[in-house]
Amino acid sequence: MSRVPEEIRRFFSVKGNNILLVKGKAGSGKTLFSMECLLEFAERGYGYYLSTRVDPDVVLSQYPHISEYLPPENIIDAVRTPFPRAHSMYEALEFSSFPDFLRGLYTKIGGTAHVDRSLVVIDSLDAICDAIKVSEIEFMHVFSDFARKSNIKTVIITERMKSSKLDYLADGVVSLTYELINGRMYREMVIEKLRSVKINNPVVAFTLSGGRFEMLTRFKYPSMSEIKEKGKRIVDVLSKMKIPHERCTTGSLSLDRAIGLFRYGNFLFYEIGPYVPVGVLTALTEVHMRGFLSRNIDVIYIPPEYVDKEFPLRQLELIFGKSIYDRVNMMSLDVEDVEMFVRAFITERAKVRSPHVAIMFSIDALEHTFGMEDGVRAGTRILSEGRKMNDIIVAFAHESSKSRKIFRDMADRGIRVFYRHGYVFLYGTRPRTPIYNAYFDPQHEYLDLKLLEIV
Repeated sequence: MSRVPEEIRRFFSVKGNNILLVKGKAGSGKTLFSMECLLEFAERGYGYYLSTRVDPDVVLSQYPHISEYLPPENIIDAVRTPFPRAHSMYEALEFSSFPDFLRGLYTKIGGTAHVDRSLVVIDSLDAICDAIKVSEIEFMHVFSDFARKSNIKTVIITERMKSSKLDYLADGVVSLTYELINGRMYREMVIEKLRSVKINNPVVAFTLSGGRFEMLTRFKYPSMSEIKEKGKRIVDVLSKMKIPHERCTTGSLSLDRAIGLFRYGNFLFYEIGPYVPVGVLTALTEVHMRGFLSRNIDVIYIPPEYVDKEFPLRQLELIFGKSIYDRVNMMSLDVEDVEMFVRAFITERAKVRSPHVAIMFSIDALEHTFGMEDGVRAGTRILSEGRKMNDIIVAFAHESSKSRKIFRDMADRGIRVFYRHGYVFLYGTRPRTPIYNAYFDPQHEYLDLKLLEIV
């Protein structure tokens, strides 16, 4: 799997595209991304890393996966050690002028037979320009011409985030950014410019999990064939899980690890952010229902008003067959008042013969039907009855819900879901978790909601 965006792979395949400028503040992942470029675009042994005050042993210990592509002698200290230096572990460049720098660099790689498969990383432009006493603009003017004439592909790192003349002199420009969302790390790459390349996805979310740059996966609802074939496999896995008798799986092995197994009598509350596609809520509903049904727990379901209410059941029918309609009781809100609804709910709960039930309901549906005040009354009665019977309770509320904060305070566990640029993210508020990229992996052997941590 490539860890470099497809647009950048196409960018370096275009003749004349030699310099990619990578911008970002400290800690944004610039060096890790440049190392992935070395793996992607350099011939084995023909990657070059130029920096200031570096030690090959330190670099290779930090990035051991690149050792075949970046041998110690190609890790070049740009200021401290003369070039070449006999009997040293590595060679380095020392220069008193910019021409000396270019001459030494060309001597190092310019005459090789693999120059078209070489890649140079300069980390960073700011530090090296300061060392050789030239302005960054002057460096880029001369070096860009040098790189094109030598046909040397180069990744140049800078901490300058604002647009400048540097952007015009480079063939391609990307910016790596990060922000904290409620104290949790979130990262994006913005592709600002790639000469002669159509940019289909200008924003690429990523993580630095495991000390490597890794692109996230955009959310795609599973196909009918995936649900039918892989859904049966995950149900088989879930049904055979060895877990304490007072616990139940969430329906996702990844979610089990992130927030823990369900405990009977607990209440899990989802807060759904703006612009989250309806298919995401449907997928989460199906994931939990698969988990409950695989453990022989029947479901009482009060769906949101804005979804196809029958859709989750039609998908589950592909796995469990027609019996699904006996095991999932979808309650109607076509009642006159709250008291009538509560009586109907208690009646439906009493029909279930199993010791425990999973209750899944939409706060938005209750508000839409009864108004905020009576909607809260209906929801709290559901919670009260569910806790009394030691059931599992899962509720969903959109951010626009007026009573969202009330139910958040009553929840034993909380999850927030948000959506950006085609990616779905979730994180636990209770217990607290990092942000995860949530997606279905089409390459996986069974149907499971995968979670990739953002670090």
